[in-house]
Amino acid sequence: MKAGLVLLGLALAPWACRTPADVQRDSADDLMPAALAPDEPYYGPLRPLLVRAYADPEHRRLVLGWQLRFYRAVERANPVLRSRFGAELVIESVHPWERPEGGGDLHLALLDLARLDPGDDVDFVVGLVAPLATASNAVHDLGMAHVLSPHLVLRGMDDTAEAQALAEAFDMLEEDERQALYRARLRHKEVVVLLHELGHSLGALHVDQEGALMRPEVVARARQFFDGDAEAMDWGLTARGPGRADSAQAARVRLALADLYRRRSDLGDHRGRAALIAWLSDAQTKPLGDQALVEAPPSSERGEDPALGGPDAPLLPPPRTPASVLAEARALGQDDPEGAWELAQTVARGEVVSLPGEVVPPVDPLALSQVLCELAARRRPKDDETKAFCEDAAQKGGLAFGPWLLLAWVLGQRDEAPEVQARVLDQVTQRLPAEGAELSWLHLAQMERRLLRLSRAEAAAAKAADLPEADEVKRSCAEVRRLYELRPGERAGHLSQDDEAPYARAMGRFRHHLGRQDLLGAQEEMAELSRRFGKAAPHDELCRFLIERRSLKDARASCEAGAKLRPQAARPQLHLGLLELLSGRFGPAVKALEVAKARDPTVPEAWRLLHTAERARGNGPGMARIEDEYRARFGRGITER
Repeated sequence: MKAGLVLLGLALAPWACRTPADVQRDSADDLMPAALAPDEPYYGPLRPLLVRAYADPEHRRLVLGWQLRFYRAVERANPVLRSRFGAELVIESVHPWERPEGGGDLHLALLDLARLDPGDDVDFVVGLVAPLATASNAVHDLGMAHVLSPHLVLRGMDDTAEAQALAEAFDMLEEDERQALYRARLRHKEVVVLLHELGHSLGALHVDQEGALMRPEVVARARQFFDGDAEAMDWGLTARGPGRADSAQAARVRLALADLYRRRSDLGDHRGRAALIAWLSDAQTKPLGDQALVEAPPSSERGEDPALGGPDAPLLPPPRTPASVLAEARALGQDDPEGAWELAQTVARGEVVSLPGEVVPPVDPLALSQVLCELAARRRPKDDETKAFCEDAAQKGGLAFGPWLLLAWVLGQRDEAPEVQARVLDQVTQRLPAEGAELSWLHLAQMERRLLRLSRAEAAAAKAADLPEADEVKRSCAEVRRLYELRPGERAGHLSQDDEAPYARAMGRFRHHLGRQDLLGAQEEMAELSRRFGKAAPHDELCRFLIERRSLKDARASCEAGAKLRPQAARPQLHLGLLELLSGRFGPAVKALEVAKARDPTVPEAWRLLHTAERARGNGPGMARIEDEYRARFGRGITER
């Protein structure tokens, strides 16, 4: 790793008119990791996957802030799990782990962890062990898990060797730039290794696809589970379900994975895969869980990979329950919304058929209404039926934020009244967790921005600060504030947060009338703005518009109204001075323009108009004084541009 980065730094060829630091900065950008962007937002019910973690002494000693680091890694992994599987990791507890030996062989660490905690009451047991002393990008130097075992071990990721290599390769950059690159790569590696080992634990094997989380090495572009990996992991999640001790379900999962491994052509060079298939196929009466770690091959990647031939093992069909059919319908929804809708309707009509001898559990009304809302939104987001489904899901969802977020999106697609959308977004805000759920906070920020509720959009975007799209929301809000002179904490005319959106919409209508030269429409909108927002009404803007049209009589009323409402502001006085100048009232023009110049001496227009007014009334000394003061402030003559 270190040698590769150093060679990269030496090989950089300088570009024309660019500094060495610019070239290094471009190369550093190429090393920034890809965002772990989920395929799409998920608004349905989430399945919690309980995690219990143990940290050995060396990990606790060498990894600064290790507890927070682990929590953050889980937070960053959850959007991928939510989007792909409708599940999220929930940390049940974190404990010290007094191992007799730290570091060393990860397989031995797995055995120690299984002896310490069989994990019968949680979905995963995670062991945190010491970082490697040398740099490595091989995933199984950094973590390990066996197929269908709930146990996984992860090394600490502090990599002093990589930090030193980056320092040498990018010696022309500022220290904070190098640290930002190192921290981004470190965070990415932590999450990739966690997701990779979760993938193994749930049944996924290595693949060679670009961007795959299941590649055998950590690469900066790793960002997603591909379909074959997700199919295996869906079976693994079935093994983590309530019936994990059921031998029939255990057999079904094992045989399904064995068949999947035979059929897949996209798997990488998995040495020992044939032994793994044989073990899965011969384990029909063995339970999943504790014994899997002891009985499985030491690693699905060890030993040579012989030919896989032989007859297919029998594959039992998955259990048909309302929950499994709804999950299947949701997974199908992206590619075939109509087919997914029909499948979900079989649950709504009570037509789910079980295997012989199995009892079909009752449908969960909340899960059904949420899936119907999601699928209806995919099919026909603007239909009244879709709105009804999503309103029903939101009302049944209690404290869940997902149904309310999807309802808000549907209302936006239907162009419902802003007040209606705003009430639903308020419900989302009340339900979203203060920490985590970054993607949902981002969607909320984007919808708040479309409604021009700027302060709320900025607050939501701050909760999703790690996502690049959040910066775009902030920039967009800043542009609207600049356009309408709405400043956070010091809003034009002391507008409240609730007044921001209606004021911005009214300003948009007012500007529209001005742009069309529709004076009557602009004046009517101005009257409404004055009534609702007082000092924030844009009298100055209407005043200037009327002056430019030479409607001086109408302009005077607007200019005087602006000056009265904002007695300490410079712009109303500047417009009054311009009006008096055009009306031939040079004395009042000089008086108003002197006030405007004193209140904001940085505006050259006030100085130039004042100079013109003094010239019009023949005041040579006054012109000279203004010329001298202007040159002293701006460094050029008043007529120079």
